[in-house]
Amino acid sequence: MSTALRVLLIEDRQDDAALLVRHLENGGFDVAWERVDSAESMASALAERDWDAVIADYALSGFSGRAALTLLQDSGLDLPFIIVSGAGDDVAVAMMKAGAHDYVMKDNLARLVPVIEREVRDAGVRQQQRLARQALLA
Repeated sequence: MSTALRVLLIEDRQDDAALLVRHLENGGFDVAWERVDSAESMASALAERDWDAVIADYALSGFSGRAALTLLQDSGLDLPFIIVSGAGDDVAVAMMKAGAHDYVMKDNLARLVPVIEREVRDAGVRQQQRLARQALLA
């Protein structure tokens, strides 16, 4: 049985987006996804639909993973943000310090499924905690 997953992909190459989706589907997810490659299209996608996670390439032409992370943080949404990079550990560490939840190197996409499983689960726990705090304050 597949687990439903709504994922926003910040990716400028259709074939790279399809590769990520294929890894998720092979890992047991029924993936509903959208690919965006600009701040404007990302902001629109965040406003128009509910997402379970955001997966972003680090280097895009005209946009960046860092800018995508900032846009997500500024939106106030608490979504797992996973950076996908081939740039090396320095970029991954910098993105984690900036607030990304995890990273996956392009040469090790086998990590993608367990990372998504963990981060989506953790986001659900954070949501339950927020709701419980709100209920206590009401």
